[in-house]
Amino acid sequence: MLTRTIRVAAKAIVTGMLGRADVRIDGDRPWDLRVHNDRFFPRALRGSLGFGESYVDGDWDAECLDALIRRLLRRDMSHPLVRLGRKLRTLRARLFNLQTRRRSRVVAEEHYDLDHRMYQLFLGPWHQYSCCFFHGTGDLAEAEVQKLEMICDKLEITSQDRVLDIGCGWGGFAKYAAQTRGCRVVGLSLSAEQVEFARRFTAGLPVEIRHLDYRDLADASLEPFDKILICGMIEHVGYKNYRTLMRAAFKALRRDGLLLLHTIGNRATTYRVEPWIEKYIFPNSMAPAMQRLAEAVVTTPARWKPGTSDSSPTGRPSAGSKVRGASMNASVACGSITCFPRRPRLKLRICTSGRLSCASTGHRGACIAGLT
Repeated sequence: MLTRTIRVAAKAIVTGMLGRADVRIDGDRPWDLRVHNDRFFPRALRGSLGFGESYVDGDWDAECLDALIRRLLRRDMSHPLVRLGRKLRTLRARLFNLQTRRRSRVVAEEHYDLDHRMYQLFLGPWHQYSCCFFHGTGDLAEAEVQKLEMICDKLEITSQDRVLDIGCGWGGFAKYAAQTRGCRVVGLSLSAEQVEFARRFTAGLPVEIRHLDYRDLADASLEPFDKILICGMIEHVGYKNYRTLMRAAFKALRRDGLLLLHTIGNRATTYRVEPWIEKYIFPNSMAPAMQRLAEAVVTTPARWKPGTSDSSPTGRPSAGSKVRGASMNASVACGSITCFPRRPRLKLRICTSGRLSCASTGHRGACIAGLT
């Protein structure tokens, strides 16, 4: 009886909250929410964590998930207790370093040390996991190449270069750069699964893949690099470690080298991601704020010169530009994902619902730019 009373009360609260976002329970619009189990209502009062868990468990559905999520994101739909929990998590993130060496391995083990066949369901042939550039195309393979070409151009990679890829993923950039530019590449990853796959993927090329933390670069006995790329990795670093990463990268870079930082960014200064994303997708992660990245670059002891940011529509460096800036669009290509398990399906729809920005920094110029 008590359980039923709680669910009735929770249903009234949640129905009212959703109504403020123009979402109806069991409505007929694509973004309306269809409830299959009434336990959804008390779980939804826990905020994004309960909302996401109830979706994964099949308690509710929506014809157009991304349209639903966009409406919810425009309003703060959380209960007062959820907002209190959010403040406590923020306090913890400000007091402690949540991306220590041990904690950094958690996301590698829980998110990347998975069978790559799952990722192949939605990645392109170059295995690019973020920020493909859809300029004049809707084809994922072409968008991956546009992104990789943009990165190679901004880094001015030649056949004489030694390139370091910090957070090399499945080796897509390393293989592309080695094949198209003839350079030598060293890739670093904390994921044993990624390292194993990347070594197979880049076999026969002047590419070395290492299972190494960026904090151990100084002790790795590596020669200085002409170019360094940090692409889709700093989201796992945490704001307390930005300067540590920049110091490690600058120490590994030749005096006149070039560094490119390519990231999903945040216009606001935050400390944590949403609880469901943090628990099930990216443990101990956060989207970097542009201001914090800029501060980490300019306060890191290094010899660098101010530069300019390229803002050409294609994101290509303009003729004669000295420093490669960061005009990049963050795009996600999602086709039919009905065959996916519900957790990664919800994650992808959250990605397509948000407005993402990208940032890059150039060493031989420190440039921060963001687009949405």
